[in-house]
Amino acid sequence: MFRSHLDGDQHFFTPEGTVDIQLALGSDIMMVLDECLAYPATHEQAFASVQRTIRWAQAGYSHYLRRQKGADSALFPIVQGSMYADLRKSCAESLVELDAPGYAIGGLRWANRAS
Repeated sequence: MFRSHLDGDQHFFTPEGTVDIQLALGSDIMMVLDECLAYPATHEQAFASVQRTIRWAQAGYSHYLRRQKGADSALFPIVQGSMYADLRKSCAESLVELDAPGYAIGGLRWANRAS
């Protein structure tokens, strides 16, 4: 659930609904619904977010496989885990089980430091 910054309306997205929207738009490369936490996040918060992202990826990808029926598109799961290497690794390992044609890496923040 989120509130639009344009008009204040509330919108509710589901893993399946985001796939339907991207298919309706004719997207070639699509992304599953994921959660990108604010930075910084605790390990506990990031763990819960990774579990949610994996559940959403599984639901969205299953829906995509039922719906796509030869569509010329690809749906990519997104690896999350904040800045915790163990969580990013476990997220990637879980998502690889979906056997998707590609994967995205999300949630990284790069610091631009002046010398």
